[in-house]
Amino acid sequence: MNCMSRSAKTAMFLAAITVALLPFGSLQAGVTGSVSFKGKSWKVADAVAAQGAVGFELNFSPQAWDRVAWAEDGKFDSFDLSKFQGEKETNYLKIGLWSDKSYRSHELATGSFGPGVGSTESGASGLSFDAFTEEKVVGRFKFSDADYAIDVRFDLPILKRDTPLDLPGIALSADGGEPGKVLLATLSALASGDVQKMLAVSPPERRAQMAEAAKDPKFAKQLAMQKTMQPSAVQISGGKIFEDRAWVEFKGQRAGKAISGTASMQRIAGQWYMKKLSTRE
Repeated sequence: MNCMSRSAKTAMFLAAITVALLPFGSLQAGVTGSVSFKGKSWKVADAVAAQGAVGFELNFSPQAWDRVAWAEDGKFDSFDLSKFQGEKETNYLKIGLWSDKSYRSHELATGSFGPGVGSTESGASGLSFDAFTEEKVVGRFKFSDADYAIDVRFDLPILKRDTPLDLPGIALSADGGEPGKVLLATLSALASGDVQKMLAVSPPERRAQMAEAAKDPKFAKQLAMQKTMQPSAVQISGGKIFEDRAWVEFKGQRAGKAISGTASMQRIAGQWYMKKLSTRE
């Protein structure tokens, strides 16, 4: 039984106008190979090298991680592997290195916050590097024992913990191109308070939600409050585009204060829509 009031649903919908975010595609890493643990094998689909809490970590997964979402999240941190691993029961191989780049241990880690399994400190002889700089690591890990049979080759950039990641793709024109035009039209519609204009710029999956929310007697009041949160005097300064995703950079004002921000845009059936708006003073 759904006990949520119409007012609560309306408030959630209005908040979702500017903060909703859909899953992104992933960017594949330079990695090949396979991992077997107690007779269960999987091919490596993706890998990440990163600065860890102690030294470095090399992580190998049977499924792709979402690097675009990592970049939009703002920075790569200790939670990103868990957040974007996917199904929590999926295990990935983690190789730990000391700060001097020497082998520490390897284990199967989980996509959730659960403990790792199959940990061992006996794999030093199986790890070799062709290159290991501050920016990248290239090498191979080949190891076997009673539980493991591992052979992976990797050529990976090193992600620095708590450091912003570059968004993928190519640069947009200074005016933001088509995504920029759609952003300006969307902000104008949101500021107008006109439900029909807002419906016209809303992604398809939100239109029915908005039509339902508009039936709430408190909708007008909540809409007026939402209008005050929208940036004004927006000037676009460019951005980046990657496949059907784009990020438009802009400057503007809100409540008399100068702000800057990034609008995350998505192209659906050939039409651009704003999926998320992030601002900073």
